[in-house]
Amino acid sequence: MSWQIGKVYIPAPYNAPGMVARVTESIIPRLYGPDAVDFALNAGWLQELSPHREGYRRFSIQLTDQRTYAAITVSFVLSFHGSYLN
Repeated sequence: MSWQIGKVYIPAPYNAPGMVARVTESIIPRLYGPDAVDFALNAGWLQELSPHREGYRRFSIQLTDQRTYAAITVSFVLSFHGSYLN
């Protein structure tokens, strides 16, 4: 695949083993082609945050805790063909 996720931040109470893989499995299949991020932002399921300290574009998705229904914000950077988005 040409899209990959890197530099993932999951809040401590939810950062269980395998959580990054589950987040990756839920995001990557929804990204098709080079314009996928723009489509996802316009659709509202992906949000853009302030840039990463290294200058990369940073994104987030909202998950929901199944027990408490609390919002969980997961942030990450995306790479396309091996290069992080600037």
